[in-house]
Amino acid sequence: MIFLYLLLAHFLADFVLQPEKLVRWKQRKWSGIAVHGSVHLVISFILLAVYMPNMSVLAAILLIAAAHFLIDWLKIIYERGAKKYIGPFLVDQAAHISVLALASYALGNIPLGVQWGPIVWLYTDFSVVLGLCLLLGVTYVYELTLFQLNRTNTSKYTPNFKAMARRTVIAAVFYGIFLLFGAYEIVAFGV
Repeated sequence: MIFLYLLLAHFLADFVLQPEKLVRWKQRKWSGIAVHGSVHLVISFILLAVYMPNMSVLAAILLIAAAHFLIDWLKIIYERGAKKYIGPFLVDQAAHISVLALASYALGNIPLGVQWGPIVWLYTDFSVVLGLCLLLGVTYVYELTLFQLNRTNTSKYTPNFKAMARRTVIAAVFYGIFLLFGAYEIVAFGV
């Protein structure tokens, strides 16, 4: 389950909270990459705060942020001579998700540290975080992947919010049906 929270943090920090200005800054200076890595650090910490004061979780978050910095730095160096951008983008995302998978595997099934009353259900209900990941996947992740597929050296990313909204509605309907029939329990718990 912790993998989904790490994935949600990644989607938020890498897609939603990375404006065009930050992308350009990252391409010019390492300090832009550091700021972007810090955004990952903060978002991961916020989403995993209920597992604190677990030092293993804190170490994992710090390692994920450091790995994110390194992966992005290598991607930017590679992209400087690239004519196509979809390959580096896909390798970059695969590397990030692999790091998240390794971190969640290393952490195992850790218990919640602090029981935060009204929000504890967010960390005990598989369907909520899965739905949020799905929502970000069909909106921002998909939209940026399409951009990378057609990107040129001078392209500027402008999200197509109308298409994103359409995909959100379609995904919500299918996810609602998925939840209605209790299919997530079969996926999550093998029931």
